[in-house]
Amino acid sequence: ISAVDAVGPLLSVASRANDRAAEHSLIYALIEIGNAERVRPALTDADPRVQQAALIALDQMPGGGLQAADVRPLLDSDNDVLRETAWWIAEQHLEWAPELADYFRDAVPHTPVDPENLQQLASRLARFAGHPDIQRTMAEVLADGSLPAATQVAVIDAMSSTRLEELPEAWSRALDEALVTADATVLAAVVQDVATLSGSNLSETFIRRLQNIASDDRLPDPVRLQALIALPAAQRGIDDS
Repeated sequence: ISAVDAVGPLLSVASRANDRAAEHSLIYALIEIGNAERVRPALTDADPRVQQAALIALDQMPGGGLQAADVRPLLDSDNDVLRETAWWIAEQHLEWAPELADYFRDAVPHTPVDPENLQQLASRLARFAGHPDIQRTMAEVLADGSLPAATQVAVIDAMSSTRLEELPEAWSRALDEALVTADATVLAAVVQDVATLSGSNLSETFIRRLQNIASDDRLPDPVRLQALIALPAAQRGIDDS
């Protein structure tokens, strides 16, 4: 049997591999053979273990040609191991951000509203947030008033964790709008996000918004205090004498 002809049997073994060492050995063999054309059809195999082996092999072999379009259907796999493998690979390819922007736009509204899933969402968004397409998607999501507050806060958390050198224009507009329209739960996160992302370079617009929040006695005291703290000392309107 030639090396190329061994691809099929190796993938078949993947469906029966019952330990990590065996999985690694057969994936390594597929990488060494290096025949992407023979491996690629296994990405749509009925067995998630075969899909996983093909996914890793194509990503690692020279000339494997793995694309975002190959991985995207697997990001929502019902199989936990396959889904996490797909995400691990996707997160190594930040150049896929434009292709994943539409994925995030569709996926965010359907993310289960529980801490684990929302934290995972925030982490994944932050990973790709350096790209303008993802930035615009995040801004659109934040502006979607139909989303649960917890989902909007997860997007805001993703913005805060990126530590970009400059606040993206798309985020600036979305955050400015949220400072006016968001409910108290989201507003607290927005105020913190504005302070974190802007640092000492708060725009005049943000300063006015924060001053209005700090002076609005209809809002919860913690939110007002947070807005006050976010303001530059000279803009807080507090007489220290």
